[in-house]
Amino acid sequence: MSDELYAAIDLGANSFHLVIMRRHDSNLVTVDGYREIVRLASGINPEHHQLRPEARRRALRCLNDIRQRLAQHSVQKVRVVGTSAFRTLRQNADFIKDAEQALGLPIEIVTGEEEARLIYLGATWGLPQSNRLVVDIGGGSTEIIIGHGGTTELAVSLDVGSASLSAAYFQANRITQAHLNKAREHVRRLLTKAIPAEQVPSSDLVAVGSSGTAKSLSWVMRSLHLSNGDITRSGLERVSPLLWQVQNIDQLSQVLNLNVRRTHVFPGGYAIMSEVFAYLNVEHMTISGRALREGMIVEMLQSA
Repeated sequence: MSDELYAAIDLGANSFHLVIMRRHDSNLVTVDGYREIVRLASGINPEHHQLRPEARRRALRCLNDIRQRLAQHSVQKVRVVGTSAFRTLRQNADFIKDAEQALGLPIEIVTGEEEARLIYLGATWGLPQSNRLVVDIGGGSTEIIIGHGGTTELAVSLDVGSASLSAAYFQANRITQAHLNKAREHVRRLLTKAIPAEQVPSSDLVAVGSSGTAKSLSWVMRSLHLSNGDITRSGLERVSPLLWQVQNIDQLSQVLNLNVRRTHVFPGGYAIMSEVFAYLNVEHMTISGRALREGMIVEMLQSA
């Protein structure tokens, strides 16, 4: 086992994450981790891309907490990545400066395509060689990657995520069939633009889901005895009527046995995943416990 520690900090649209790892043979071993829901994307004023004061406070407080957590370890290398919300806030120089000061580290704002590449690297690390489709639904963007082994052949980033779609179509704390259909139609338009019909992969790909929405759906599938934890198209179809039968989104925690912290972004994430399954002809998806942060660490290890 290597004693060298590597840290990856992922500043997402809905939550901020820190993971500290070391390499053990061909595996990555987690030494410490930290996660906080900051709802950064929902705190951005869409008219002028400025952060509302309460969202700014949440973000800076969390970054300071991550800085203190990181200081408890002797980490050799650290990489900090800002994703979709930071891409939106790129021109907000005051916030970026304050965020870097609170964290004590520079923040690398990556493109959607770079985010997708790193996600694929992390999600497929240590897996057997095969043709794969990796789907990562974040709070503010969705990354879809097709590749073989560790090589990506197609990587796209859709400007929609579980938090942003939920905010756009389920604002009244209600889920109706009409709203769900409209949300899916929006996702379909983005998919057809990013991946034309002639580029839709054949069905021989091994589909892998990563990050919060995939994990939440996996939990729901298992809790409702729809699968052993894998996401299936038939399972998604059986979940749909449960969504628009609840009186309000808060009730999803009871109906789906879902973590209450995930309920308000679940409808958007569900709509995205359902449309991805339909458009890309996916029937079955396994879940990866690795994604962007692990990809960042794998790349640091490869360049060491």
